[in-house]
Formats: sequence, C-alpha cells, structure tokens
Amino acid sequence: MSGNNIKVVCRFRPQNSLEIREGGTPIIDIDSEGTQLELKGKEFKGNFNFDKVFGMNTPQKDVFDYSIKTIVDDVTAGYNGTVFAYGQTGSGKTFTMMGADIDDEKTKGIIPRIVEQIFDSIMASPSNLEFTVKVSYMEIYMEKVRDLLNPSSENLPIHEDKTKGVYVKGLLEVYVGSTDEVYEVMRRGSNNRVVAYTSKWCLFFSLSCDLRFFLTFRAASNRHECREFQKSLYRHVHNYSKERRYRCSQKWQALPR
Repeated sequence: MSGNNIKVVCRFRPQNSLEIREGGTPIIDIDSEGTQLELKGKEFKGNFNFDKVFGMNTPQKDVFDYSIKTIVDDVTAGYNGTVFAYGQTGSGKTFTMMGADIDDEKTKGIIPRIVEQIFDSIMASPSNLEFTVKVSYMEIYMEKVRDLLNPSSENLPIHEDKTKGVYVKGLLEVYVGSTDEVYEVMRRGSNNRVVAYTSKWCLFFSLSCDLRFFLTFRAASNRHECREFQKSLYRHVHNYSKERRYRCSQKWQALPR
C-alpha cells in the first residue's frame, strides 16, 4: 500500500480565450518543488501548501501518475481508494477527469486511465486469479440519491453495515468485462444527469456524481474450486456546481438531461 493515506493536489488550467481577450493575467506562483502556491492578486493574497501543485501546462499523464496511479495499484491489490474532484465552475474538472478524447494518449483524463490500469492489471495477474468488476453510477441532487443507471429509482436510502460499510440500498451494480463496457455504462449514466433551470438561466446543476468500481478477487486452488479472498472498492466523486448556463424563460424545475 502507498505510504500516504491522503494526498491533496491542486491543478490550474491555462487561460481561456475570453480571459486572454479581456487582458487577464495569472496571479499564481508555484515554487520549484511544486508544493507551495502563492496567490498574488490585488484582493486575494497568501501562501498555501499542497502535496503537489500542477501548473497550467501540466500533461494529463503527469497528473495521473502522481495523484492517482498508486491509488489504483492499491485497489487492484485489495485496498479501497477514493478520488474526490472539487473545483469552481469552469476550472477544468471535466477535462482533468475525462479529457478531450479518451482515445488520445495526451489528452485523455483520469477516469479513462484508471479504467485502463484496472484491466491491464487484471490481464497481467497470475492465471490462478479470477476477477469480477462491477460499476455503479449515482448522483446526489438536492439531498436525494439517484441511480443514474436506473433513473426511475430516486431517493435511495443510505445504510451502514459492519461488513459493507456505508452503502446505498437498491443501487444498480453492472458487471463489466472491458474498458468499452465501462465507457458505455458511463455514457448511460451521464445521459441521466440532472438539468435544472430558473427563470433567467438554465443551469447544469448536480451536487455530486459518484462512480464506483467494485473488484472481487478469487484464487483457484484447483480447476473446480474458487475461494473468494479479497474485495476492494474504488470511488470517484465529481463535485459539480452550475456547470452550464444559458438564458431561458421557465421557472425552476429539474429534468433528466
């Protein structure tokens, strides 16, 4: 298992075209070790320490290798792991998590790399090990848990069990056997996320989305017997806040995306 139980990292995206057009300039300074951040704005100043600070031109692979890879190593070894992505609207969370193109080595994000690493690890494991992988996908919206793979199941109850820990009762878990099957499950879930809108602005608003991978390891003592000996859970929590805005005239309500 990796040495640190928790890592906190900070990543900055490059300026977008609007910020450049309006004459905006970066107000951050990162030290040579990449662990201390200094804000040098007129209103916001201060120094902040992180396990790692990634600058505006940091490649996707560097972010993954430092922040995530060891977590997935631990999960495939039988430990639990969680990644929590949090940031202001437009800060680049979705690009970091998914990337511009899941098939492009340079731009694909954390989640495609996690999926690939899980299945690469399974393929490289000893022949006497049998793995099963399940995926669930839910959102917490207005304090209610909603299954994105079974959107008719709303306001699912949260329970705690000595064996399972904290879990959502009735949450659909889908067996997957390849990266493509994982991506298909994710597409299904993403299409069921919530759009909310007010009288002025339509907003993509979802408090958080929780994508989970459940791994079960079985060791075969002979051709006819399998002994379950390990389970692990990987959780990816993506916190959203008003991801999209556009003018509309309807009153507040929420609809499937």
